[in-house]
Amino acid sequence: MDKKHLYLQRAIDLALHAGSEIASNPPVGCVLVQGNHIIGEGWHKFYGGPHAEVNAIHDAIKSGHSPKGSEAYVSLEPCGHYGKTPPCAMLLAENRVRHVYIAEKDHHPITSGIGLKILSEQNIETETISTLESAHLLQRFYINHFEQRPYVILKFAQSKDGMMASTNRRIPISNPYSARLVHRWRSACDGILIGSGTLNTDDPLLNNRLWFGKTPHRFVIGKKLVKQPELYKMFKEPGKSTWLNTGDDVPASVEKKQVSAENTWSSIWKLLYQEYGITSLLVEGGTKVLQSIADEGVFDQVRIITSDISNDELNISSPSISGLRFLGEYRIASDTVRWYEKKQDDGKCENAEKV
Repeated sequence: MDKKHLYLQRAIDLALHAGSEIASNPPVGCVLVQGNHIIGEGWHKFYGGPHAEVNAIHDAIKSGHSPKGSEAYVSLEPCGHYGKTPPCAMLLAENRVRHVYIAEKDHHPITSGIGLKILSEQNIETETISTLESAHLLQRFYINHFEQRPYVILKFAQSKDGMMASTNRRIPISNPYSARLVHRWRSACDGILIGSGTLNTDDPLLNNRLWFGKTPHRFVIGKKLVKQPELYKMFKEPGKSTWLNTGDDVPASVEKKQVSAENTWSSIWKLLYQEYGITSLLVEGGTKVLQSIADEGVFDQVRIITSDISNDELNISSPSISGLRFLGEYRIASDTVRWYEKKQDDGKCENAEKV
């Protein structure tokens, strides 16, 4: 990875710190670089507050560095209009930043291209270097803003023969390095969701203890819990946990939301977005929940960790998901991690796959 992509990836990572506090604004991160050293970083933290570029400049000045002559790496085209805050493009010009690299142009019909035009008029060089990660980051914003639902990621681990769980007990499949990766994924999401079957069998902590950052809001959906909700580990953990109860309305000493079993996943996603502020959701199982979501087609990405080993105790097969576009894969010791995205509704998807 060359330095331009490295710094833009850092800007994207910073943008992922943004949560529901930014409301209808897109997540944006910014990095200022002087002589191959990062002198300032920032991201948009809350709606109506300073944008990423403002925070990066303030960070540089606070650290004793001048933004003059620096390079700015921004995950999205700097804004060029007056809204809750002044134009960031003009701020970069006023601080005499010499070059601005952006990962994505602003595609909003009202504001698209304005920031780049201001920078050009101020004789500041610009370059657009789009990446898969930046495209997905912006896709999340449009899904949140226009579809009023979270960006949904389906994740599961499976053995080399396509089995993912046991009906008797929890059996770890992926290796410890992959487990750390999953916790990184958790830290980048607002919510995690599992089914009541997974809760009853695995009784997971469902927290983020192996990576930096937050533990997302935990949700379990289902009607049948084999013991009192407060006895499960996820409800004992610090942070927010909610039972989405699809059965009879029974008393519970944990946070509970009554949800009709007739509800579609689409309506549940809107509920999570509108009532709980969930902008990104990691669905971790089990098979019935994953398959049901896949069958309804209301997901955006699939991440699969496949182990090189098999285990005869595993007797539940992985879900079958069609119409996917392969994004990439990499090895982590004995595991292979594969990423897919759902093909577009217009059916125009080259190399559509099934997993």
